[in-house]
Amino acid sequence: MAQDELPQTYLITPSDFDQTVLCDDLARVLDAHPVACVRMALATRDETRILKAGDALREVCHARDVAIVIDSHVLMVERLGLDGVIFPMVRAICAKPAKNWGMRPLSAPIAAHHAMTE
Repeated sequence: MAQDELPQTYLITPSDFDQTVLCDDLARVLDAHPVACVRMALATRDETRILKAGDALREVCHARDVAIVIDSHVLMVERLGLDGVIFPMVRAICAKPAKNWGMRPLSAPIAAHHAMTE
C-alpha cells in the first residue's frame, strides 16, 4: 500500500458534550496528531444546540485543515459550512435487501462530502 493510501484517523464526537471542553480537547488532539476528519455525532435534534456546536467545531477543524462532517442533518451541512454528512442508518436500512439480492452488506455508514477548498 502506498504512503498516500494508508488509513487515516477519523474522530467521532460523543453524542452529548460540553462544546467548550470538547473544542479545547479537540484542538489539542488535532495539534498533536494527524487527523483526516471529525464527525459531529450529536444525538440532539435541538437546532440551536447543533448550530452552536457545529460553529465551534468547524472553527477548530478548519483552522487545522481537518474536514468536519455531521451525522444525518443534511440541511445543516451548507448552513454551517461543514464538509459533508454521514447517514449512519443507511447501512441498517439496506442490509436486508442487500442480503436478499446476494450483495455483501455495507461495512460502514454512507458518507457524502466535498473536498475542502482554500
